[in-house]
Amino acid sequence: MRFTGVLEHRIADPGLDYLESGNAFLSRLLGSHLVYRPAGDDMGRAMQEVAASLLSSGEHPYIIPGGGSTPLGSLGYAQCAEELVQQAATAQLRLDYIIHPTGSGGTQAGLIAGLECVQSGTKVLGISVKAPREQQESHVHALAQATAKLMECVRDIDRKAVEVNSDYVGPGYGRADAATVEAIELVARLEGVILDPVYTGKAMAGLMDLIRLKRFSGKDTVVFLHTGGAPALFSYRELFMRQDSTSDTPRETRNQPLKNVV
Repeated sequence: MRFTGVLEHRIADPGLDYLESGNAFLSRLLGSHLVYRPAGDDMGRAMQEVAASLLSSGEHPYIIPGGGSTPLGSLGYAQCAEELVQQAATAQLRLDYIIHPTGSGGTQAGLIAGLECVQSGTKVLGISVKAPREQQESHVHALAQATAKLMECVRDIDRKAVEVNSDYVGPGYGRADAATVEAIELVARLEGVILDPVYTGKAMAGLMDLIRLKRFSGKDTVVFLHTGGAPALFSYRELFMRQDSTSDTPRETRNQPLKNVV
């Protein structure tokens, strides 16, 4: 079974690392064929066109949308939500919030559907990596409804269950700001956990800022859901090298004031 990736050129001025490292390198290593389309292109239509071309050559294509964000794809995170609730019950923990990056919407929709179906009461907060709040909430709500229906969950998904914060998109999708770099470095050095500049790094930067703003009480149990993406970090190597070369602050003392926060 072969794979063809249809990718959008979302970054106007990508460097060599961005084009050849990270997920692009892994895709080629695994034998994938990559097809690039210009920024702003209708990617759904582009995938249909590629699939039609493959079909005409005798192949039998199966289309997976960006992020696998369909009701079927969202079932994975619905199961993740149920597993988290079970683990928390075993550990006698109350889960108040799950924080995660939200992009194509499948993660958040699946989490919400799973939590609503088991009536856990845990709130889900998605930190948007590209879309405005209202647009993302509407998209996630529709996908969560469809996912719950696929699960044969009779509960209707309340629109209020979908919460997105779009304050941390920064310069745009795939572009990391100083807060994202700070979050990635801090979590790597204090926890040994690797985040990426596109998704998890932005979500952690958002969580750190929300803690500073006292968005949560001292009694809340907050879970940060790591959705992967570590290979993408290597596509942004120059960003971190540039910061190291221009900073007069010793690496071991940088970010120290945040230790009391995290």
